[in-house]
Amino acid sequence: MQKNHNTVRNTYALFTLCNPELVKPFISRIPNHEIVAAKLITSTHNHAASIRISSIEDEQHEFNLDLESRTYQSKGDWIWVKQIDIYFPNTALFNINIKPRVIDLPYINNSICAHWLFKNVAQELNQALDYHL
Repeated sequence: MQKNHNTVRNTYALFTLCNPELVKPFISRIPNHEIVAAKLITSTHNHAASIRISSIEDEQHEFNLDLESRTYQSKGDWIWVKQIDIYFPNTALFNINIKPRVIDLPYINNSICAHWLFKNVAQELNQALDYHL
């Protein structure tokens, strides 16, 4: 385990809420007591996630994350993304550095659908998870 337990616990909680497939490759490296603690967090903080997207023009876009939805509507908001910072539950969790590329933001109402956003950046997300878990 390379990083502190809060990051591991909160990462596990966040991804089990929005896309459990993301954490499956790392489950054997997460201590059981952190999984139990993560389940407590998910029961009380299931609406407390947000992201900040940094574009290649160094613009910052902040959104709440919808952790429950698996469907989204494209509003045609295409952004050249270079970094995504994830906050859960209201504290900085970690950031994902992305080889700059255009991403269509998957909206659900006024939030971003975490399930599809994280699928869109799965390669970079796996690298970040590998480092943090």
